[in-house]
Amino acid sequence: MSEIRRIVTFKCSAFNTTKGKEKFINPNNYGDDVAEWFAVELEKLGAKVDREDDFPGQEDFGWYIDFTLAEKPFTLVVGSRPDEGDKFEWVLWIERQCGFLGSIFGGRDKDIAPESIQAIHKILSGRKDVSEIRWHLKADFD
Repeated sequence: MSEIRRIVTFKCSAFNTTKGKEKFINPNNYGDDVAEWFAVELEKLGAKVDREDDFPGQEDFGWYIDFTLAEKPFTLVVGSRPDEGDKFEWVLWIERQCGFLGSIFGGRDKDIAPESIQAIHKILSGRKDVSEIRWHLKADFD
């Protein structure tokens, strides 16, 4: 089975990349507003978004939201990296939710439903201020 492109990069200057917030684990842990926007848009497409606990979830590398689409549970991870000058490039990737043991055996990378990729692409391409949408293989980022 061929590998699916499940990492996407894009540019959009509408999101916060300058003001740290008290809730940030790291001072420049931008992307909470990107994750929140995706949650709303995924719900519009019929996904069930888990808004429990601290939403969106935060790690030292960025943010994440858990959602269910096509009866399969996924996690959308949101990160950013500096680009030209003070501009940022957003990096998103989709993982399967599979529990701790499944994660150890690479389950997060398996059975990514095409519907999840299509939903993310539809959301990105439907926003006029999003540019340079590029899908990548995971191997390109490892």
